[in-house]
Amino acid sequence: VSAGSACSSGKVKASAVLLAMAQGDLAVLDGDVAGAQAAYNAVLARQPDNAAAWYGLGLIESERENVRAARAALGEARIFALTTKANRRHASADFSV
Repeated sequence: VSAGSACSSGKVKASAVLLAMAQGDLAVLDGDVAGAQAAYNAVLARQPDNAAAWYGLGLIESERENVRAARAALGEARIFALTTKANRRHASADFSV
């Protein structure tokens, strides 16, 4: 694999993650909980340390009043937000359930 194709592959992966996050966020706005969950899980399949996807799943579970699942997902979001430079902007979010 050449450096050019590795870079291109990374851009494709990043684009797929951004697209899935946007789909998840739009699904939430449309009230499509299953669609949002699927999109956020697709992000996590590619980037298990994506704080924003964990946060989205946590909010979904919180809305469902599934406190245990919400706390688990929001806990993951907090951990990754604090430890991943790319996700630092989510560290200041309110993670209380």
